[in-house]
Parts: sequence; C-alpha cells; structure tokens
Amino acid sequence: MRIIFLLLFSSALLIQAQVSSPYSRLGLGYIRTNGFSANRGFAELSGGYASTANINFNNPASYSALSFVTFELGANMDFVSIAARDSTYNAHNGSFSHVAVGVPLKRGTWGMSFGLLPYSNMNYTFRQFGYDSAFGGFQNIYRGAGSLYQVYVGTGAQFKGFSFGVNAGYLFGKLDYSRFVLFPDSVGAFNSRNAATYRVNGFVYNVGLQYRIAIKKKTKENNLRHDILFTVGVFGNSQVPVTAKVTRFWDRFFYDETGNPIAVDTVTAITNGKSTITLPYQLGGGFTFGNEAHWLIGADFRYANWSSFTSDFNSEKLNDSWRVALGLQYTPNIESRKMGGKIQLKVGGYYGQSEAVYAGQKLNEAGGTVGFGIPVSRKAIARINISGDFGKRGFDSKLVLSETYYKLNIGFVLNDTWFIKRKFD
Repeated sequence: MRIIFLLLFSSALLIQAQVSSPYSRLGLGYIRTNGFSANRGFAELSGGYASTANINFNNPASYSALSFVTFELGANMDFVSIAARDSTYNAHNGSFSHVAVGVPLKRGTWGMSFGLLPYSNMNYTFRQFGYDSAFGGFQNIYRGAGSLYQVYVGTGAQFKGFSFGVNAGYLFGKLDYSRFVLFPDSVGAFNSRNAATYRVNGFVYNVGLQYRIAIKKKTKENNLRHDILFTVGVFGNSQVPVTAKVTRFWDRFFYDETGNPIAVDTVTAITNGKSTITLPYQLGGGFTFGNEAHWLIGADFRYANWSSFTSDFNSEKLNDSWRVALGLQYTPNIESRKMGGKIQLKVGGYYGQSEAVYAGQKLNEAGGTVGFGIPVSRKAIARINISGDFGKRGFDSKLVLSETYYKLNIGFVLNDTWFIKRKFD
C-alpha cells in the first residue's frame, strides 16, 4: 500500500517537470532519457544490462533477472548553458524523473515492471525584432510549453539463456504552442496571436531480447567470487501512430491601459480538431562483460529514425539520431561488512548525433558520466544512486547556437523479498 501511495504521489509531482532548451521547440520537445538511475552512471548502458536488484526499462528482457521486489523513485536537476553569438543564457530546472516497481514472478526466470516516466518536455520563448515601413518596428514572439509522459507495464522471461521482454505503455500529455506578432510603435495596427493546444494520447511499446552465457564459473580452484558473464542484447520498437486532440485559434487584439489583451476579431477557431503523429522506429543493442556484483564493462549503440517523424505541430525537419556509449562499473567488495566496500563506482562516455537540426546543420553530441551507488544499510536493501552527465550539443564553430548541459540524477532504490516460499515456518 505504501508503494502504491508513493507511486500516485510521485505521478502528481511529475506533471510539473520541465526543461529549458532552445531545441525543445522541435518535434515533440526535448526527448528525455529512458534510463533509470542504475544505468545513468555508466552512459546508460541498456542492451546487455540485466540486474537482480535494478530496473532496466530500455530492455524489458532484463526483467527476467530480477530476484528482489524493487521500488525506484528518481529525480533530476538540469543545468543548461546556451551560447548564441556573443551572449550566453543559463537556466536550470529540477523535477522528479520516474517512479517504477519491479517484481520477480519467478526469481531469476520471470519478472515484470510497471511505472511512470517522462517522454518529452517543452519550454522555450524566442523573440524576433523587425521593421516595416508602414507600421514601424514589430516583434515576433514564439512560445512553447508542456510535457508528455508514459505509463507502462512490462514483463520478461528467460529460457535456456535467452530472455525476451516487452513493455506496453500509454503516452499522454499536453503541448501548448503560441506565436504573437506585436506592433508597439503603431497605434493603428492590431496585434495578432496564433495559439494551439495538442492533447496527445496513444499506445506505445518496446521489445527486447538478451542472451547470457557464463564465460568462466567460480570454483574453489580459481578463487572467483562470482561467475564471469557475457550478456548481449537488442531492443527497440517500430513506427507508432498516436493521436492528438487539437484546440486552435487565431485572433487580433490590442492592449488596454492596464496591459490586458482585448480581442478585436477571431480569424480561426478550432475546438475539436484531430491530428495524427507518427513516432519513429528505434533500435539499440549492446553487451556487458563481467558481473554486477564486482566489475562490469560494456558498450551500447542506438539509432532512431526521427527523419520519419510527422506531425502538424511545426514544419521543422528532424534528423536521424544515433549514439555510441562505453561504460564501466566497479564494486570493491560487495560481501564486505563495511558499507564503503559495497559502494558502486561508475563511469562512462558517449558520442553521437542529435535529432535536432539547426540552420540546416546536423548537431553532434558528446558527453561523459560518473556515478555512485551508495548503500543506505549494511544489508544493502536500500541504495541511493547518484550520477552526473556532462555534455555538449553543437560543436561547429559556424553554428550560432550551441548548448552545454550538466545533469544531476538521484535515484532511491528499495529492495525486498516478497512472494518467497519459506522452507520453515
């Protein structure tokens, strides 16, 4: 009951999530990462990552490895520095990032997960100044705000080293777009505003496959503390259409003496419009080598066909995105009685191409991550995962706009043993 209460309470807080990025005006906004706190510290490796005590949403095949009931609540703080010609703009935002539960239906063989996480955020304001010989100076103001979320349930099962999983989700949320044309220097000219609200809803999914093999098993002779495992996996989804209810109006107005807008006439008004959005297909894969109890190294590759994205939100073209990532996780001694020996140390790096396009140019993106998994108790049934992500989007010196970001992620993970049949009462 407490977990359900936290899930609902966190869902309400999630609705306030926002991000300040000039590129959030493109497509559905700033596409959020789907990795949970255990993945983020080492570059969000997901393809070959399977954990007994952490949820890997990106590859639902990993649910088959769950051995503990797992509750996770995450939060993030984003810092963005935007450089435009000779000026720099700084912004920061904080919000809860996800809430999820993982349950082993049959330990190490069959598991499931459900939860809520953001899909995208939008938060921008642009001003353009111009001059007209008849009306004098004028301003174009572009604004966008809103968020999309997905609630999901998924399951994964293992058979003879192969694991297959699927997540079924429901995408929902609201995006607000507006454009104002103002004539502050002209008494005879009316200002205009064009505003639209899209209420998005539709079903989404992603599937995953993993294969795990023991490269070297622990024995009394080799003194290994854990088996050395090799896990390879793929995950993704096809193109998915979702719908949106549209409310749109276009009117002319003037400001009264108190600064309030007074409508003069309405050019267009739509209250029950419909729109269809085609989400891109995505594909990812990767591997890990080692054991999460001691050391783990791995790599991932992801691709998303954002050039196929269609909507009537705006006419901006998106670009296919891809990313290569490398990561390392190390635990000094998980069996130690000292909590310091149980701390997980993580580091990673990535390079790729963003879906955003600026001035007709494709934007490269690169960054690094570092993270710590800190046990709260000696039995390590509760942990705090802290990670930082530092990167930049747009390296070409000819670009007018580049973005440097710093992301701090915190996840609280609680493990427990439910549904275990005891040998003695």
